[in-house]
Amino acid sequence: MKRALIASLSLLVLLTANALGFDINDIFNVYRHKNIELCFDQVSINGMTGQSIERHGIMKIIAQKKMEFNYPDERVTIDNFKAIDVRGDKKYIYKLSGFNKVLFNMFLGKKDIKELFFERKLDNSTYQLAPKYQSNISSVYVFVSNDRVKKIKIVDIYANKTIYTFYDLPCK
Repeated sequence: MKRALIASLSLLVLLTANALGFDINDIFNVYRHKNIELCFDQVSINGMTGQSIERHGIMKIIAQKKMEFNYPDERVTIDNFKAIDVRGDKKYIYKLSGFNKVLFNMFLGKKDIKELFFERKLDNSTYQLAPKYQSNISSVYVFVSNDRVKKIKIVDIYANKTIYTFYDLPCK
């Protein structure tokens, strides 16, 4: 009898979780608490000229600490306060803002996504977010598949866009 009750409760929990589905916080909480490496394609589009720049690399998340974007010719490390950009023997340090701040807040931030962003679910696999804090970012679109982030499109107030598409190792 006790086993049947436990089995029934377990089934109810599973069915309830599946019926409700994961929300945006659940999806990003997975990234916040694990060390992860993902390949990515990045397309940056200038809002004024339409010029685009494509780059590829590996994003590494060190749980609750920092994230690194490793390109063939550059490494950008993002932590809670700054972005460190290393190109060859030159090192640039920037205050965390704009695109980098959005990425940090989503993947490693200490607050829930809903505390940082206004959220609108566009369909079963797409969320539109707008920062609640002062930012030059106007919208962030998050595309999910199988409860994983597959693509992020960040648009600033000047219509510049950066699109990240993530996929598993090994990189193409």
